[in-house]
Amino acid sequence: MTSAGSVDVSGARSYIHQAFFYETPDELIDALVPFVNDGREAGENVLVVISKEKGAMLLERLGTSDGFQLLDSVDVYTSPTKTLAAYIATVRGGTNDGRAMRVAGEPIWTGLSAVEIAEWACVESACNVAFAGSRLTMFCPYDTSVLDPAIIAAARQTHPELRSVGRIVTSDHYFEPSQFHSMVRATDMPSPSTEHEACSIVSADELWRIQLFVDAFSELHALPPKLTNDLRAGVIEVAKTAFEGTAGPVKLFLWIEANQVFSDVVGSWQSVPFAGYIPHSSEEHESPGLWSVGQACDLIAVREHGAVTTVRLKFYNDTELVNPTCQEYAEFLGVYAIGACNPSETVMIEGHLAECSSCWDEVERFGSVVAMMRVARASDAAWPTTHHPDDDPPTD
Repeated sequence: MTSAGSVDVSGARSYIHQAFFYETPDELIDALVPFVNDGREAGENVLVVISKEKGAMLLERLGTSDGFQLLDSVDVYTSPTKTLAAYIATVRGGTNDGRAMRVAGEPIWTGLSAVEIAEWACVESACNVAFAGSRLTMFCPYDTSVLDPAIIAAARQTHPELRSVGRIVTSDHYFEPSQFHSMVRATDMPSPSTEHEACSIVSADELWRIQLFVDAFSELHALPPKLTNDLRAGVIEVAKTAFEGTAGPVKLFLWIEANQVFSDVVGSWQSVPFAGYIPHSSEEHESPGLWSVGQACDLIAVREHGAVTTVRLKFYNDTELVNPTCQEYAEFLGVYAIGACNPSETVMIEGHLAECSSCWDEVERFGSVVAMMRVARASDAAWPTTHHPDDDPPTD
């Protein structure tokens, strides 16, 4: 573990990243008022991103919105990778003329899964790479009266400085970003839904099978075109990245929960640090492919256990989606048994059959019937359809 200072010896402002722990909204506003005023007086670009209710309290205390920008957290904290990309663009624009900038931003932690909480913590850690050397002060509020202790613990690990009412200290629990990301990647990834579909490929030459699989999945669930395109592009890019670091195989899982589409790409390769978080133009260790995937989906999460890496993507849809049942697959099974499905239907059905023994039993039953029909037709062809004694050959 290491610590980081906030001001260099020459007196010029350098990157500052503070976690601010508070217990009441008034404590937060008491800290934000001088944060904004000091920035305005110094001629800095100032951005505050908090809830609408807290924003109203801040404006009431300041008396004016001049000299700084105030945004609602709901509009900014949409997804980890997209939000970080927006901050990177904002900071570049706010400091490219030599001015310093200060940003106060409070994510929305409620209603998140454990995987999502970990990815938002990774954003806080990635900021220390993305903004290193910038003339930027980041002030990150954490409401200790409502947040899970694990979120507070992660804040201590991702912020070089910790601030509370009346004091600022160097964090004794701070981890370098690459180390923190490695810790997160070593945690468990929840298993896919039991109602998932799966497809395996053994080389990059079979990426076309993934495309057919995704297209069939999307058609079955009536996914909108943009979501289908993003899902297809995302899983293919992750699979391509996987095959760059392994000889295969790679397995794809797809499933739906309410209005969310999930995919897991699983293979034996090691991903690069900060994959999906930092634009490749800013960080040489980043994979440009995975960063573009992170901008198209609503969540990208990487977990590594031994030689096995899982990349999970999540996409939101505006309407609730429903997983098809075995009964809905039943209409395709007979057609599949006689080899009459089109390529995308074949890939989709085979993915389902790999996970569903009852449907596989039904296909085998169809196959047995088809085989008996073929034997019967062959037997019929060996004899006349009718037989009459006059048809017998003459005898001596």
